[in-house]
Amino acid sequence: MSRCVSPSENFVPDSRASTPVSDKSCASSPDDVVNTMNKKVEVYTNIVNQFSRNLNTLGDRFNRFETQLKINNEKVEKLENLSESLLSSISKIEDQVANLCMSVLDKIPKVTNDCSCEHTISNVTNKVCGSSESNQLSNREPVYIETIGYTKPSKYDGTTNWLEYKLHFEAVAKLNNWSEDIKVLKLITCMNGAALSTLADIEIDNIPTYCYLVKLLTKKVCS
Repeated sequence: MSRCVSPSENFVPDSRASTPVSDKSCASSPDDVVNTMNKKVEVYTNIVNQFSRNLNTLGDRFNRFETQLKINNEKVEKLENLSESLLSSISKIEDQVANLCMSVLDKIPKVTNDCSCEHTISNVTNKVCGSSESNQLSNREPVYIETIGYTKPSKYDGTTNWLEYKLHFEAVAKLNNWSEDIKVLKLITCMNGAALSTLADIEIDNIPTYCYLVKLLTKKVCS
């Protein structure tokens, strides 16, 4: 009679079978997860703080730029007011000079080809100096008066040679027979652009002399 064999008795363990791996070795502990998250939060916090500092720096720079822009605008407005005031003063002076010239020209006898003005000159001289000097004057050549028209100076914006422009301006001033007071006002009104900006500190009630203004422009434009 054969004996029944239990299945467990016929089971032979296979040495090649893999040993089960503990779940503990594959999964991270809660503390490790929390530490990792804390490190990431710290990194993000540092990035945000750095961005905030950079933003504050840009804000400070913008505020300084805005302040400087406001100051420049005030200077430009001041220069515009100064220029308008000077132009108004120059216009009044030019009108006065023109009226004076017309008045003087009306009083001067016109010279004709027959030199008839000699008789007028002789009559005036007879009354003032006597007949002997009048006879000497009548024997002289006729007197001709040359009238030079108004010469307008060109503008100066600081981009061309200053010394060349200074020579041009002084030649025009000599032709127009400008006084020192007129020359300094005319020179300021001829300034434009960057050259006018160098005169931002000048006040209309405290205009410098012509020589001082030329030295100031020479220093600032040629530097």
